[in-house]
Amino acid sequence: MAPAMRLATSTLRASLKAPSLVYRNAAFTTARCYSSKTQTLKERFAELLPEKIEQIKALRKEHGSKVVDKVTLDQVYGGARGIKCLVWEGSVLDAEEGIRFRGKTIPECQQLLPKAPGGKEPLPEGLFWLLLTGEVPTEQQVRDLSADWAARSEIPKFVEELIDRCPTDLHPMAQFSMAVTALEQTSSFARAYAKGVHKKDYWGYTFEDSMDLIAKLPTIAARIYQNVFKGGKVVPAEKDKDYAYNFANQLGFGSNPDFVELLRLYLTIHTDHEGGNVSAHTTHLVGSALSSPFLSLAAGLNGLAGPLHGLANQEVLNWLTEMKKVIGDDLSDEAITKYLWDTLNAGRVVPGYGHAVLRKTDPRYTAQREFAQEKMPDDPMFQLVSQVYKIAPKVLTEHGKTKNPWPNVDAHSGVLLQYYGLTEANYYTVLFGVSRAIGVLPQLIIDRAVVYQGLIPWAWIEASTKGAVLLFVASEAEYYARSLGANEFGGGIIGGVTGGVAQAYATMGFCTCMKTVEITKHKMAASGQKAPGTWATFMDIYRREGIRGINKGVNAVAIRQMTNWGSRFGLSRLAEQGIRKVTGKEHGEKLSAFEKIIASALGGGLSAWNQPIEVIRVEMQSKKEDPNRPKKMTVGNTFKYIYQTNGIKGLYRGVTPRIGLGVWQTVCMVAMGDMAKTYVEKLTGEKVTAKH
Repeated sequence: MAPAMRLATSTLRASLKAPSLVYRNAAFTTARCYSSKTQTLKERFAELLPEKIEQIKALRKEHGSKVVDKVTLDQVYGGARGIKCLVWEGSVLDAEEGIRFRGKTIPECQQLLPKAPGGKEPLPEGLFWLLLTGEVPTEQQVRDLSADWAARSEIPKFVEELIDRCPTDLHPMAQFSMAVTALEQTSSFARAYAKGVHKKDYWGYTFEDSMDLIAKLPTIAARIYQNVFKGGKVVPAEKDKDYAYNFANQLGFGSNPDFVELLRLYLTIHTDHEGGNVSAHTTHLVGSALSSPFLSLAAGLNGLAGPLHGLANQEVLNWLTEMKKVIGDDLSDEAITKYLWDTLNAGRVVPGYGHAVLRKTDPRYTAQREFAQEKMPDDPMFQLVSQVYKIAPKVLTEHGKTKNPWPNVDAHSGVLLQYYGLTEANYYTVLFGVSRAIGVLPQLIIDRAVVYQGLIPWAWIEASTKGAVLLFVASEAEYYARSLGANEFGGGIIGGVTGGVAQAYATMGFCTCMKTVEITKHKMAASGQKAPGTWATFMDIYRREGIRGINKGVNAVAIRQMTNWGSRFGLSRLAEQGIRKVTGKEHGEKLSAFEKIIASALGGGLSAWNQPIEVIRVEMQSKKEDPNRPKKMTVGNTFKYIYQTNGIKGLYRGVTPRIGLGVWQTVCMVAMGDMAKTYVEKLTGEKVTAKH
């Protein structure tokens, strides 16, 4: 169950504050709302989405060339275990402290997330909200979400019939996966995609499918349980009850408030454990092919059904039962120690102990242990689990073949379920599957939202104004430079440098500031304050921080833009001179559009000559550990280190995409800019020169 491939980005992203215009996709405002005083989850996610997209853009722009991990041959042959290669928003698994859901530990979630009236354990609805938005919901928001899921919980008649026709000896997980797959017939995403829905709208349909799926899972799971084990009927979900209560009630345990509390805890702590474990990664991988949430989760459930993933708690229970038969009521240290050594000496593992990542007791185990200490301290099986917890770490450490001798989540859950009467061990993975859906589907929604979102309005404004200022100022500066005697190459450099500087100071700082303005307004509105108008907010920033507040970081941008565009314009003009010599157009004849594009492509590609400067800067700011790395990272030392490590290729790493970008931008601004000026001449009858 340990994550095999993982990448925690929350710490890095937390340091980035990317401004954004508050934007809501009008196509997705149809989510059910049960309270006019609170936002629905869909509305809140739509409100947070633009800023999240800008954060990711900033992260990739600033750190896109950062080396995340090194891969060994053993890792490749070992099933990619431990390779950091996935982004997973919802949770981060730390070796020492265990899982954090959006930065919050399990005890913090138990304290902060809303609870049922009179209950002590968090409601899984609250964790779903937290995983999707990064925010702790209010009690009203969770009540609304509970009501929404209850309203969606009924399953289609054909799915009921499909489950009812399954032989009772077909494993519950096979039935569960089959029923979830069958729900594909109801997928709003699949229907919308077939009709050609725009990519920016993918997330809304994915959200609706995910909500429908999570809502229906308890009804499906309960029908399987009743068919296979009880022969009873499944009662409908109650609209005023929470998710875990309705599930417990459908299973037949709704009258036991302690079991309902246990199920709330169970569904919460089993939701997510980073994205590299089999069920989470499979759901993510299948979803990346734009399969619907129904097909994606069904694939994840098939992975969860494997004995190395979801059957661990069942194996623990079987092992404990065998031990109980052997040692009887003798729970002495000696009896437990002997049985542990007998297990190890027989070439078996002690189930429920050890973890590929964790190096301390799993906090999910601790949460269940604390529940048992309060609710069932005298239960013989709990006392056995407690004794094993006391003895096993010492024995496993002495045995010397495990990196983590401490218990994981599976060491306890089976005993708890047995105590309350849910004794059918081969059904436990279905419970796990219901919980895991609450953890993996938020990531699927986020994937569809952040990968396919288009530009927000201020990005369009920034792009258009940057191009206009660069084109106009560069043309004017180049004209005057040529008038004063500069050749085409020199005039191009002067024009590009001047245009790049003007572009930076005239547009970039202002556009960034305006996005900050919109974020400021949004935050005020979200906190219940009446937000002032856009220009009033802008002027407030100007009064407090002056022109520097509007143009933060613009000096560095200006240096980058002047070197980029000076090189691009100058080298493009130099390439044009070469083309004129080759084609015999040395006496003022116009170059064809193709020749202009070729010249600009050459200029744009060659403008990547200064890539080593960027590589050196990135390396100097890097915090990677390497014994060969100089302690003092000066420009000279860094250059020497890179060259000695990777040669000239190291200095030009990442140059290929940089060349591609340079070619594209230079063709647009130089070649097509010249063509645009020619078109204006024809349109107006005037020659385009300075002052025109």
